[in-house]
Amino acid sequence: MGFVEVVFGVLFALVFGTGVTLTLSGTLVPEFWWARACYVLAAPCLVAAYLRWRSKYLQKALASTSLATAIGTLVILSVVIGTPFLWRWANVLTRIAARSFYYQPPFDAEL
Repeated sequence: MGFVEVVFGVLFALVFGTGVTLTLSGTLVPEFWWARACYVLAAPCLVAAYLRWRSKYLQKALASTSLATAIGTLVILSVVIGTPFLWRWANVLTRIAARSFYYQPPFDAEL
């Protein structure tokens, strides 16, 4: 693998991991916005890493184009299905965090 593929792969892993960490440990609404930004940034990194890999290495080996097409299908499906799913996951947790942050129990409630 070349330098560009490594950079895209590491960038994808860092940004996606940061998004998941912010989503799971987020307690304030801005943390969830940063998580959404990480998910949106991770998707093109994954697609760019795949396209770079395919253009550079698979032109030499024409026999493995069906494997490359299968991997590309998985990458595209994970981006098309995964990004909106992760966005919705962050939305649900944002509502839960916002509701618990602004919730004020009544003074006469028993603890």
